[in-house]
Amino acid sequence: MLQSIRESTSGPFAWIVVAIIVVPFAFFGIETFRSGGGDGTVAKVGDEKITQRQLQAGYEQRYQRLQSMMGESFDPSIIQGPQFRRQVLEEMIREQVVTQYAKDSGLRGTDDAVFEYLREIPAFQADGAFSPQAYRDTLAANQRQPDAFEAQVADSIAIDQLQRGLIDSAWVAPGEIDLAYRLDHQRRRFELVTLTLDDYRESVDITDQAVRERYDNEPQRFTTPEQIKLAYLEVNQSQLAPADEPTEDMLREVYEQQKGRFTTAEARKASHILIKTDERSSSEARSLAEQARGRIVDDGEAFGEVARELSEDAGSAATGGDLDWVERGVMVPGFEDALFAMDKGAVSEPVETEFGWHLIKVEDIRAEQTKPFDDETVQQRIREIQARDAAGERFQTLTEELETLAFESVDSLGPAAEATGLQIEQTDWFARNGGAGIAANPDVLDAAFSQLVLEQGENSRLIELEPGRVVVVRVAERQPEEQKPFDDVQAQIRAELVDEAAREQALAAADRLLTSLKDVGSMQAALAAQDMDKAVVDSGMIERSDTEGREGARLDPRVVRAVFGEARRSAGSPDGAGQLTGAGGDIVVYQLTAVENPIVPEDGSEREIIANRASSVAARQEMAAWEAAIRAQTKVRVNEDVLAEQTEQSTPY
Repeated sequence: MLQSIRESTSGPFAWIVVAIIVVPFAFFGIETFRSGGGDGTVAKVGDEKITQRQLQAGYEQRYQRLQSMMGESFDPSIIQGPQFRRQVLEEMIREQVVTQYAKDSGLRGTDDAVFEYLREIPAFQADGAFSPQAYRDTLAANQRQPDAFEAQVADSIAIDQLQRGLIDSAWVAPGEIDLAYRLDHQRRRFELVTLTLDDYRESVDITDQAVRERYDNEPQRFTTPEQIKLAYLEVNQSQLAPADEPTEDMLREVYEQQKGRFTTAEARKASHILIKTDERSSSEARSLAEQARGRIVDDGEAFGEVARELSEDAGSAATGGDLDWVERGVMVPGFEDALFAMDKGAVSEPVETEFGWHLIKVEDIRAEQTKPFDDETVQQRIREIQARDAAGERFQTLTEELETLAFESVDSLGPAAEATGLQIEQTDWFARNGGAGIAANPDVLDAAFSQLVLEQGENSRLIELEPGRVVVVRVAERQPEEQKPFDDVQAQIRAELVDEAAREQALAAADRLLTSLKDVGSMQAALAAQDMDKAVVDSGMIERSDTEGREGARLDPRVVRAVFGEARRSAGSPDGAGQLTGAGGDIVVYQLTAVENPIVPEDGSEREIIANRASSVAARQEMAAWEAAIRAQTKVRVNEDVLAEQTEQSTPY
């Protein structure tokens, strides 16, 4: 079905924006797993590598995704550091394991499934229907062959179907639904006391010697990393001055070259009856098709009624075999040849394809039409194309000139700037983990800290920041790594030591309070035994999802989780007590005082909601177990040294 699309599409085609792919398992960056590269290998999954560059790209994409989702409530400190980077790596490994499993198992979306998917993508449509021309144009705007695009869609469809099969098979027993309801709606009550660090900071006395010892013993914590500023020349195609007004001859030349864009191809509104050969011989299927044709042509029965009765095409039988408008390049060759050889209203002889035997009827014919040169929309489009192409030519010329001059005058950007008219720009200070503007680009960082640019002081090679935007850089200023002066950090160190000592005192006080609680049984009595003047907060009866207690008191989710993790039988006893670190580092001591189980409804919408939720949990558990099983069968190796190096040097933003 897709073969003629491939055959009519040639040249350097490219990957469509991944946002177009909405199959649930259309993996981020799956092609980058195949790209290799000269950077370090962070992990190896089977025979496939995940490099530092790929991991960094995955990290940044997920960072930006979270930032977009959370808006103003986004807190970068939550995800900066090794833990989040490890999570990103594990996700990429998981995706690669599942992809390899699907390929090794021979799973792949069929051409029919791929085409049905592609025809629903708006970018590939014209006037609400799939258009081979729109398909070719959209791919031609990027850089990947159509067969590679279709192969990835096929892989994604296969994996999605595989996962859906696992998810749909999840099942929960009525008893599990009852248990899930009880867990979800169980109510608990607890008391808590907060030991704030501020109460202990005042009693802490840190000596100057202790501050100095921390500074001397941990110099790496108080070191300013090596930093540089870059001077650079940039060529940005989108910012180039517009060319002169194009002449009519120039526009007509564009029109002739791009006439296909303004041509609506001949199309035929078709219906068909399909007799499959899956479970019968080809001759038997043909005989059935001939009998159906006799009922239509000789006996005068309506094509649509016969199609509803006999057609084995699940997608069109119910609508009388309607295939809607079909252009050349959509159907398989045998079907298409017959369709475009008939007149309006004709019914074909039986036509054989790989899917079986077809009867085809031409319901209507729409002739090829080309919009004239003077059409307003044509004029607008060809002017856009001419301007784009002219800017591309200027960009190419300027880029080649910059590359040559920067190489010939390797110790300065001045000659290149003077010859090209480009302005020398400069970055702010940044270290090896990057900075703002072009200093956030991994290729710029690689070049800036290379032996050639950093140590030998030469101009870099031409660096592509993105399509239509390139730079050449050189080091303008350099600051070596150095330890911060003691006077600049002693206040910071003293504050750290005060916090550590205050926390130790608060933890010790919490231990004493818990010991008393075991002896006397209640929080108020334990406070009295320890002569501690602290307020006891009563949560009131709450469910595990509640964030507010009595009188609108704000409840720390960490405390709520801990309380609901205590054994039910420990309510009102010292066994149901514990301590943890709350918001801001304060120490919280809590005691579970009461548990109330709900009455489980036998039916109704609330039970149905719980049943669906329990089924989703079971599906996730089955999916996780399956993924763990196939991962155990796949050789996965993580290079911890390379991962640690990237974590230290590549924390963006």
